[in-house]
Amino acid sequence: EVRRRPPLDDVLALWNRCVAVIDDEEIRGQLASRGLDPAFVTSVDAARALPRRANTPSWAARGDVRWSEGHRLILPLFDGSGVMRSLHARAIVVAAGEKKGLNAQGGPQVAGLAMACATARAMLERTATPKRIVIAEGATDFLTFVLTTARRGTGDAVLGHISGAIDDDIVSGIPDDATVVIATDNDRGGHEYAATLTRVSP
Repeated sequence: EVRRRPPLDDVLALWNRCVAVIDDEEIRGQLASRGLDPAFVTSVDAARALPRRANTPSWAARGDVRWSEGHRLILPLFDGSGVMRSLHARAIVVAAGEKKGLNAQGGPQVAGLAMACATARAMLERTATPKRIVIAEGATDFLTFVLTTARRGTGDAVLGHISGAIDDDIVSGIPDDATVVIATDNDRGGHEYAATLTRVSP
């Protein structure tokens, strides 16, 4: 199956159009309200802020509404080789009935992609062999675990999945002797996904 994704040049251009979260007052305040240190998120470049009314590709939207009109916290998604292939847009504060997170629309898929901290990216590039890997569910949990593991200095690799996107492409990069901590939500979807990860984990 061919996985349709946004053009790589478009992905990199949009990522480079974003600014540090510490420099965006609204995103900075929203992260802080969730207990996430904007300065730390900036220091590890785990997420960026898409400026309001920024021009975006057609895939960076929900219907006719651009990501820059609300879903402005942007996180990169990496493939099993540690290459940035797509982006995920997150709204920290959402209206009733609105989706918290958005992926590229128009056909591109997130299967085989994951959010990854620097250690996790090195693992996917086969240049690091961390002993413990944490797999978190969703953008804010991913950022929380990245912050927590960095503060503890454990050297853990943190991956974040979107809508059950992590599959064999990502899991194949996990060292065989590593401990895998599956930190999914405590709900039906989280339990089902944890069971799936258990089947494909080393």
